[in-house]
Amino acid sequence: MSLIKEIKLSNRQKAIGTIILFPWYLYFAPSIFNFLIKLYTVFISNDVSSESINVYFNVLIGLSTAILLLAVFKDFIKKNWEIFRQELLENIIWILTIGIISSYVLGYIGEFIVNLFLSADTREATNQTFVVTMLSSNVLLMTVHAVILAPLVEELFFRGLIFNTLRQKSAFWAHLISAFLFGLLHVYSYILAGDMTEWLKLIPYMTAGLAFSYAYERRQNIIAPIVLHSIKNLIAVILIYVML
Repeated sequence: MSLIKEIKLSNRQKAIGTIILFPWYLYFAPSIFNFLIKLYTVFISNDVSSESINVYFNVLIGLSTAILLLAVFKDFIKKNWEIFRQELLENIIWILTIGIISSYVLGYIGEFIVNLFLSADTREATNQTFVVTMLSSNVLLMTVHAVILAPLVEELFFRGLIFNTLRQKSAFWAHLISAFLFGLLHVYSYILAGDMTEWLKLIPYMTAGLAFSYAYERRQNIIAPIVLHSIKNLIAVILIYVML
């Protein structure tokens, strides 16, 4: 029996997630917090660096979206946590071994493909450079965002909502579409700005998305990819911090 097919979002939760929460995350929250931060810098204090503004901006978007998702998907998350907890040690061991290994193998495959087509000075994703800059500005807040908020929000959207919904019909398309959209999330703003190389730089994010949906499929609960995503981001943060 597939627990992914048994433990799923209700039609009401899917509708709220698609019609309200996704637009909030992608458009309304960025617009609102950008406006509020501008008001702060104009009327209260303009002694704030652009890097710090970007950190607060991303944390506010992530925190507000996480709160909304936890409220709307509460029963879905609770049921998944109960399944995860029943095999807690086995889940943790799987994540720390097969999960981590598969995520890095797929990641290296994605990077290898990018390296075939782009030169060394253009192959790094703009989003990655942006994250490094923000991390150097505020290590604590960016670590909270990268290790807690981003994995929670992204996994509930792309694996909990999109993958789980598509998985009811087709495993292949569920993996492919959820991974592609996950990758697109990280590069779409740069593509819209005119950088077409970001279509290629989408690939490593897409392969990471495949690793997370694989974790969901194998462990049969949404907590597994959330934890795997969190650990992978934590490793990345530590490596970036060491190199700063």
